[in-house]
This record gives sequence, C-alpha cells and structure tokens, in this order.
Amino acid sequence: MKTILLKVILVLCLALGLQTNVNAQLVYIPDPNFRAWLVQNYPYCMIGNSLNSNCTTILNVRRIDVSALGISDLTGIELFINDTVLYCSFNQLTSLPILPAGLKELYCVSNKLTSLPTLPASLVTLDCAINQIDSLTNLPSSLAYLKCGSNPLSG
Repeated sequence: MKTILLKVILVLCLALGLQTNVNAQLVYIPDPNFRAWLVQNYPYCMIGNSLNSNCTTILNVRRIDVSALGISDLTGIELFINDTVLYCSFNQLTSLPILPAGLKELYCVSNKLTSLPTLPASLVTLDCAINQIDSLTNLPSSLAYLKCGSNPLSG
C-alpha cells in the first residue's frame, strides 16, 4: 500500500513539475554583456543563455541600470513588466527592443540610436541626448520631460 501511495505521489510531483516547465517561456539573451549582468543580478532567472519569463524576481523589478556596460542589444528587457525606470546610457545600442508597458522613465543617453521604438503610453521622462536620432515621432501624450540635444534632428 505504501509503495502504491509513493508512486502516486511521485507521478503527481512529476506532472506538476512538467506543467511548470511547459508554461515557462525562455527568451534568448544574445548580448553577452547584458547576459552577464542578468546572471550577476538575477542568477535564478537565467537558464543557460536565456531568461525565464516566469521568474517572479524579474516580474517585481522597478528600476534597471545597465549603463556603461558595452551592451549592444537589450533583447529580454521587455520581460521586466513592472520596470518603471530604465537607465541604459553609455552603451553601444543602435536600437531598442519593445519596452516594458509600464515604463515611466527612459534614459538612453550617448548610444548609437538612430530611432526609437514605439514608446509606452506611461512614459513621463525621456532623455535620449547624444545619439544619431533624426526624428522624434509618436511621442506619448504622457511625456512631461524630453531631453534630446546633440541629435541630428530635422525640423
């Protein structure tokens, strides 16, 4: 009787474990510098070179500072869904991926950006100075502070 009960418990545990893994979404982090930062700051959220979208630690982050780390690709930043402040200045970024929907402040000074993605409707502060951006279109109506000097903006 004990053997059967133990087998049933084992099967249930395995089934629950498999269910958790089925729901997990892994996002490959192509940039080695961003990946190293993630491993250092959120080691339990990384599985190999990928970030686990179900990791509760990243779901609760409010502020990210990856400035001056030589990052050229922020793929995966969209998983930080509660991030309200993002500092990614002084890197090698030529573009930004989809940004967290609740982002309120974005500081992407001194990169190699030529344009900005669709910005979240919640964005209040944008500092994109010292880039190669030639136009700023579709800025969110919530934007209260914009700093965009030292860009080749056309009128």
